[in-house]
Amino acid sequence: MKEELLKVDGMTCGHCVEVVTNSLKTISGLSSVEVNLDKKEVGVSYNEAETNIKEISDKIVEAGFEVMDS
Repeated sequence: MKEELLKVDGMTCGHCVEVVTNSLKTISGLSSVEVNLDKKEVGVSYNEAETNIKEISDKIVEAGFEVMDS
């Protein structure tokens, strides 16, 4: 399992957390999602054989948020 921490802009409320979490849960190989609204961070744990950080970032963007460069 690989773990990554993404900075995500545009999350302002609990509903945003729910949207990001539910969007990411559709990705095969993603084992955990932790959204920290205060820090505007999304922590993910995933199987590199099934998905990658680009797919995860793209899904966050599709949900209407911006993934910031670290």
